[in-house]
Amino acid sequence: MCKVYRIEHRESGDGPYRHFPQEYEVLDVLELHQHNKSRWPGPKDDGLAGPADDDELYGFKSMAQLEEWFDEGTLDVLREHGFVLKEYETDQVEYGNKQVLFTRRTAKCLV
Repeated sequence: MCKVYRIEHRESGDGPYRHFPQEYEVLDVLELHQHNKSRWPGPKDDGLAGPADDDELYGFKSMAQLEEWFDEGTLDVLREHGFVLKEYETDQVEYGNKQVLFTRRTAKCLV
């Protein structure tokens, strides 16, 4: 079993890219990610299958990897708009270079 760390909305459980927030501050922060594919690659560019189906989620293999993706300023904006850190334990993980893909139904939410 391994741990996966993920940022998701506290109400919907969606990640910031799937939640489609209407708050302009969040949209502005995430729009930067679309313009730098080397730092924030899409799943296919990162060696993962994609797009994910409804039961598949993206996350990170460590807090360090999560913090490389979302800097502290971005995390602050996301927290202000209802996003929280979740920690999962699972044995079904597909590893990319900068992110991981896992299945929600087989993962246990620890936090």
